[in-house]
Amino acid sequence: MIRAEIRFKNSEFIVALKRNGYRSVADFSRRSEISYHLLIEYANLNMVFTDDKIKQKMIEMLDSDEWTLFEQYREVVERENGVTK
Repeated sequence: MIRAEIRFKNSEFIVALKRNGYRSVADFSRRSEISYHLLIEYANLNMVFTDDKIKQKMIEMLDSDEWTLFEQYREVVERENGVTK
């Protein structure tokens, strides 16, 4: 029997990093002063930022918008973490 595991990744975040010249999540963490650990959790869709200051900083630094970086992934994160509305 073959077992496969599908993991979602926040591809928009990774694309935005590269598009804006960041070499890695660690590079973005250093420049933004946002915790590397939190950014990795976010990139792996284990969480979505709810802090408006962090979201605004990321939107500005990644030249993006809230839906692209956060809202489109919220449902996936909530479903994966068993959050019900």
